[in-house]
Amino acid sequence: NDTVRIRILSGEVRQGMLDTISPNSAAPIGLSKNLILHVHGGGFIAHSSKSHEIYLKPWCKELKVPIVSIDYSLAPEHVFPRASEECFYVYAWCLLNKNLLGWSGENIICVGDSAGGVLATNIVQRAIVNQIRIPDALVPIYSPFLLTYSLSPSRLLSVMDPLLNLGILWRCLAAYSGIDFKAETERYKIMLNLGEIKKIDEKNSNVRFSKSESIDLPDEVKIGSQEKVKISLENLDNRIDLADVQPEFQSDKLLTNEELLSYYELMGDAIFLIDKLRSNRVPYDHYMSPILSTDDMLSKFPKTFLISACLDPLHDDSIEFKRRLNRLHVPNGLEVIEGVHHGFLNFVQISKECRKASKLVTSRIKSYLI
Repeated sequence: NDTVRIRILSGEVRQGMLDTISPNSAAPIGLSKNLILHVHGGGFIAHSSKSHEIYLKPWCKELKVPIVSIDYSLAPEHVFPRASEECFYVYAWCLLNKNLLGWSGENIICVGDSAGGVLATNIVQRAIVNQIRIPDALVPIYSPFLLTYSLSPSRLLSVMDPLLNLGILWRCLAAYSGIDFKAETERYKIMLNLGEIKKIDEKNSNVRFSKSESIDLPDEVKIGSQEKVKISLENLDNRIDLADVQPEFQSDKLLTNEELLSYYELMGDAIFLIDKLRSNRVPYDHYMSPILSTDDMLSKFPKTFLISACLDPLHDDSIEFKRRLNRLHVPNGLEVIEGVHHGFLNFVQISKECRKASKLVTSRIKSYLI
């Protein structure tokens, strides 16, 4: 199916919208000078324009401009660069069909959250390459500008982030880039001799490991001064008050088959996937990773305002992208919102902090309206 669906949201019925709304609607008002082209997030694999109405509808009410939100094709069924091309197609369609959108054609702002921010940035890049009108402003919100295996300081947060953990982060990247790791993960389990663990009878099994048996302490350690420091369980007990050690670390409890399998299911796939990503099979492409764009391309960017969350594993991407724009003297700004995490726009109805952050995003977009 070559059709790309869009959702048009507007707080007012405007001229030109009569073909897309109920004939019983109120009399239309004049054309809007502004149009927001929105690209939803979801790691390239999930969500839709409908699921993001939770903050798009308040934007319509506050900004009083029509919003076009794109329902692009999702991975892994449609891998890179399908979604990027579809978003650019919709942008070009909007320019040619402004009369259907209640828009005068004067000012268009591309906005995207998370993965949608990358796709919104792609619209600007493709407009530059194809030498058509460039959007008047770009607002990427907590977006990843480097889609490759990279562990920046903020990305280390993904080790413990409840929303954007390591496994989710790399699975989204693998799906979007077309890496099929499922079959090889099964072979990896067999290689680790864990593939048949569920079939082992726990009562009769000899596959049991002691936590204490896995600790191999040397009798002595040789240091730079050539002195030998005796290390034994006896003098170790004199140095550490075992009463202060948590009970689970004192226990000589054996690790069962289920516990070993549980650990593998928690970490094994993620570890294997990271190893796959490190093999550099992810496309090294400026549409996949906008930060790889040439200086010539970035120098033609419109006014850009980056929004990030201080608790976001992708926070460093926004900082580095801003640095590139700064060096090229492209008008830009960066707002780092305290106390919120990745995806805060989707939590506006359950979190006071997220509602406050969403209002800040609205005010930043409003500053680009004419």
